[in-house]
Amino acid sequence: MEGGAGAGGGALRVTSEGGEAIEAKAVVLAPGAWLTPLAASLFGLAIPTKVTAETVSYFAPTRGGAAAGVDHSHRAMPVFIHDGPNGLGEYGYYGLPMIDVPGMASVGGVN
Repeated sequence: MEGGAGAGGGALRVTSEGGEAIEAKAVVLAPGAWLTPLAASLFGLAIPTKVTAETVSYFAPTRGGAAAGVDHSHRAMPVFIHDGPNGLGEYGYYGLPMIDVPGMASVGGVN
């Protein structure tokens, strides 16, 4: 990665292993579990992380809701996360609309 507003330039250039270069005003890195070593090697930053496993459940909307025209897709159903007192101990939970699994909304635990 080269350039960038922080380096005095107006654009960033990212070059793939195959040699293809892409220029943009900003780059978003979403390394997941690799954040700690990647931040250290690329930027010299110490960002401690803790990788956890999640249990995700998928639920089909009821036929009554679908028949009534209730939209459970990403266009209408919000993403939500709750980490307050909820009877799950230290765990919270979240919900996502139907995206990855057509016809199913997902709910999972947050550690």
